[in-house]
Amino acid sequence: MRFSLALVLVVIGMALRPPIVVSPGSPETLSQDVEIRLPCVADANLSSYEAETKLNYGAATRIRLKGIQMLGVFRFDTAPLVGKIVEEARLYLRYAGNDRKLRTLGFSTIAVPWKEGSGSGDERPGELCFLEPELGRTHWTAPDSDFTDAAFLPQASMVSYADVRQEPNDWISARVDPRMVQAMAAGLSYGMAVTDEKGQTMANNDVFSREQSGSAPYLTVRCRSASSSVSAPPPPPTLKLTVVPDEADLRGSAARVDVIVSSGCLGVQAVLRIAGEERERPVSPALVGLMPEGRMQTVLDGLPGGRRVALVVRAVGQTGAIGPPTRAEIVTPPAPRRPALLSPPSDWQRLTSAPARRSGPATVSLHPGLIRLERRPDETLPATLDHLWDGRIARISACRGERIALTVGVRAPATAAGAVTLRMALDRDAVRTRPYRVRFTNDQRPVPDLCLPHKHDRDTGSLDLASPSTDGIRQYLLEMDVPRSAPRGLHRGSLTVTVGDSPPASWPISLEVIGYALPLRPDFEVSLNTYGSPARASGLDPATPTGIAAERAYHRLAHEHRCTLAPLGYSHSGTIEPGYAPELSGTGASRHVSDWTSWDRRFSAYLTGEAFEDLPRTGQPVTHLYLPFHEAWPEDIRQHYTYRPSTTAYPGIIAEHALLAGPIETLLSADYRAGIVSVIKDFAEHIRLRRWNASRFHFYLNNKYYYRDPAQGGRGTSWWLLDEPMHRDDWLALAYYARLLKDATRGDTDRRIVFRADISRPQWQRDYLDGLVDLMVVNDELMRRPTLMRTMRRRLGIAIWHYGEAPAATQPLARFAAWPIRAYLAGADGIVPWQTIGSPEEIDRPSPTGLIVPGNRIGWPEPLATIRLKALARGAQDAELIRAVAARRGWKRDQSAAALAPYVKSEDWPSMRAALRHALGQSSRASQSAHSRGHAATAPAPRARPKP
Repeated sequence: MRFSLALVLVVIGMALRPPIVVSPGSPETLSQDVEIRLPCVADANLSSYEAETKLNYGAATRIRLKGIQMLGVFRFDTAPLVGKIVEEARLYLRYAGNDRKLRTLGFSTIAVPWKEGSGSGDERPGELCFLEPELGRTHWTAPDSDFTDAAFLPQASMVSYADVRQEPNDWISARVDPRMVQAMAAGLSYGMAVTDEKGQTMANNDVFSREQSGSAPYLTVRCRSASSSVSAPPPPPTLKLTVVPDEADLRGSAARVDVIVSSGCLGVQAVLRIAGEERERPVSPALVGLMPEGRMQTVLDGLPGGRRVALVVRAVGQTGAIGPPTRAEIVTPPAPRRPALLSPPSDWQRLTSAPARRSGPATVSLHPGLIRLERRPDETLPATLDHLWDGRIARISACRGERIALTVGVRAPATAAGAVTLRMALDRDAVRTRPYRVRFTNDQRPVPDLCLPHKHDRDTGSLDLASPSTDGIRQYLLEMDVPRSAPRGLHRGSLTVTVGDSPPASWPISLEVIGYALPLRPDFEVSLNTYGSPARASGLDPATPTGIAAERAYHRLAHEHRCTLAPLGYSHSGTIEPGYAPELSGTGASRHVSDWTSWDRRFSAYLTGEAFEDLPRTGQPVTHLYLPFHEAWPEDIRQHYTYRPSTTAYPGIIAEHALLAGPIETLLSADYRAGIVSVIKDFAEHIRLRRWNASRFHFYLNNKYYYRDPAQGGRGTSWWLLDEPMHRDDWLALAYYARLLKDATRGDTDRRIVFRADISRPQWQRDYLDGLVDLMVVNDELMRRPTLMRTMRRRLGIAIWHYGEAPAATQPLARFAAWPIRAYLAGADGIVPWQTIGSPEEIDRPSPTGLIVPGNRIGWPEPLATIRLKALARGAQDAELIRAVAARRGWKRDQSAAALAPYVKSEDWPSMRAALRHALGQSSRASQSAHSRGHAATAPAPRARPKP
């Protein structure tokens, strides 16, 4: 007993013995655990704020840590760690300002070398900044990269998070992952990045840089000498190199890399040896380098085609020892070829504007497609450069299932009376027509905008000549839907325009129907987002039969334009529109849908297609639908979240929550989680039983903590930015709800409920949502960051849509058509204008968010489409045509972009459209010819996987 007690006392004494502290250069041998202080030898601020991304702060005496806006990079003297194993590490920083709200710090290795520079918040060519490691000289990785491509990388970075500990004399410290320090010592990381992970506080947390004597940052490291076996070079890694044809593009071929290193290895060094090149190509550590999990799978793209390529990889051990090489070789297939410019028919350039005609006192002009005939001071019809008239006949073309248009301009004296009648005499099997009067806005710059349809006969229409203008210019539109069953080939007829009782103006018309048919389900989505029932825009109660009928009219108008209306049925305050959520009973695990009647009454006809039986895409269901799930439904977060604030003042309430609240999963009750999972299962089963297989159901979280601000109503229920997440807590909250969906639908072989996240900062997503998101809706980072988006699509296997605001109402219609075209070529499968339903006032004073407006203000019983919506839908059809041509020619998107580049640059959509139809017509004729010769036609390319 005495012996056991003595042994315990010895052990306790050893544990309590203070560490031996060794400074760099000390002769002390490290035969036992010692603590070393590593001074900072380089540091700098990096600012992601748009106006500051090029600024260098290397000589500044302070470093600001402020959410994702400002972060610090630090490099330390790691020479004393040679041959040592790091067991514990802490970073020490000293506050330099009054804001002291650092709670959780993020740490990451850095994959690219950098030098701190000599600036103090100014732009210095060749020096470090957020945008580039050497401004104007080198990139962090790709030309479109920034610092987020060199740190906090999924798979290729070591990342850790730690809470701050307060120290005496304004110092703070936080634990650093020992492996991160080991990686710096081994030369696999160029210092480390440090971030404030509670950016919700909006605090300017300044700490001193190394330039401030006596207050410089430093690391303390507890380490020990490595054994000879640990210090020895590690064994060769396991390596596999595989050609990946699907990832090849115009930049070159692609290969997948699979690497596994032995236990304890930090990562690898890798080079490429390419036949015909004298020098090796280093592989960026941002792609193949650190391996926190001991294994890595990545893709090397941009490889030269038709070459023997060898990847040589060496493992790096814990102490930096480099092992023998492993080599894997492939012969890359030829890279995809850059296609020639896709050209219109040979006689396209000979087509000119159609001659103007007279109908009594009126001058009538005819133009192809959607254009605006804006008024001119001389009251003449504006001249347009059209490809329409071949000298004898107006020539137009369309694919089956496509909607095309002709624009008619009428200049008549102000005293002219009567109606304008448009009549298309053409085979009804070839086209269905509908005329519109395009109403001018009544603001400072009147433009044709609102499309007033003829209410009855779709093939002939008498339209009011009246117009708000006094200059005598009126605009009309004739839309033509080509049935999917329309006979292929030429169809001849005529268009007559009659003003009042005068003799008609007339043009012969030739319509060429292309054999290709647009699919009934659009290959490119246009999701017309809105908030709450659109019936409210018409001043109607959405709970009444009249309101429900009005809402259906909005859905039908969207469907007619190959779009999907997407009303979000809940608000930031947790209020749900009548009928947008089914009745519930019980709580927790016993929470279930008790009655589907009201929900089915509102949505069933959209999901079966019954609401659209008489429209061009007969009976096609909506492509997608929002579900009512959010933080306050089916369980109310206000009843289950245990955190209680001490203030209601904004933004103090958010800052306090960031500093005091724990992880989301620790603050929400088990009943909250169980109730959500239970109702998700109810929805999944209901969808299965009703066989609503053609639609995707979006589990989407829209709410933000901004709406706790009294200036925004003060009724918000979210503690996080669930839409457009910014801070780590936001991402983790999204991940929490996404896991609930995954748990509830685990085992489903054909999930119809998908998790959608609307992301405005994909570069800050890190790995928070890996494996959890099905559909990512991204802002303009889609266009600005093609390398990042390509990598995310590849790594996450997700569909991507692009969201934003439609152009201003006075912008050229070509800009509206451009959006879906450019989004598709950038890799998106759909677009989302963030708001699309306007108010009654927008009939005269339109806004970018009013693509559809209620007509009741001018006595029209149904909602009205603007010509802007029609131009947007036209661009979406163009994206579908591009996709169809690409499928037939085996093109990737960048090949399509190359083949169409001049048209996209100049926004010459009519010429591009003619080239696409010509290409599809050629392939249709080739297919028909193969059949006539008794050969099998080329099978159509397989459809892409159903999009959410």
